[in-house]
Amino acid sequence: MTGIPGQPALPTFLSRGAPEAQALVLLHGIGSTSLGWHGQLNAFPGRRVLAWNAPGYGESDPLPSAQPLAQDYAGALLALLDSEGIRETALVASSWGTPIAIALAVLQPARIKHLILSGPSAGYGALPSHQRSELLTARGDRARALGISAMLEQDAPRLVASGLHAAGRQQLILARQGVTLDGYLQALHALAAADAPSGLRQLACPALIVYGEQDAIAPPPEHALRLAEAMPSAQLHAFPQCGHLPHLEHPERFNDLVEAFIKS
Repeated sequence: MTGIPGQPALPTFLSRGAPEAQALVLLHGIGSTSLGWHGQLNAFPGRRVLAWNAPGYGESDPLPSAQPLAQDYAGALLALLDSEGIRETALVASSWGTPIAIALAVLQPARIKHLILSGPSAGYGALPSHQRSELLTARGDRARALGISAMLEQDAPRLVASGLHAAGRQQLILARQGVTLDGYLQALHALAAADAPSGLRQLACPALIVYGEQDAIAPPPEHALRLAEAMPSAQLHAFPQCGHLPHLEHPERFNDLVEAFIKS
């Protein structure tokens, strides 16, 4: 997509469904792109499903700042929704998408009708500054040393529970196409600075939190359960035999759960 002269280009996206249909917007994780939502794009007939490529991912231009915050990504997402005429939407976020989704809902609470957080990351903004700095440095140095493709390939087995079906393994490979080092490093900074529970406490929209009991990337006690404590009204669903990616590991169950939730 092209932008207005003098303004950043709008993020790119994949979309299914009629433009006038009720919207369902999908935000990917830090090691994925819109391609990670393969199992959801065509699973909600009668709705407009839009999966973005966050700034710096896929064909989307990076954000101007080398050290963006979740609010900067939320601003880019808001511009995209405005350009597509999406005034109200259900918002689904995977992992790193969580702080962005919450930041947008805080910014525009009337626009977000339902909030679904899948394998959520709470961010690391509540940690002492020296711990955040160490985490940011260690993960950034590893990505630079290995290269983003090799790092994501190395990390892939930890993303999911053992016994993932062959289609899921292929989807993991597809999902990480279009992840760049620069985009990852920007996203990493936003993740390190984010404290998603503090934002969630400000929201009143219906919320659903879905997590895998075997999530080794964002262990539930530190992430999903902290978010649930911040918003006691949120529905909480645990998937057994599931790691960090419920929407990819158990797409049919995930899709059914989301559809029932946004109809309620």
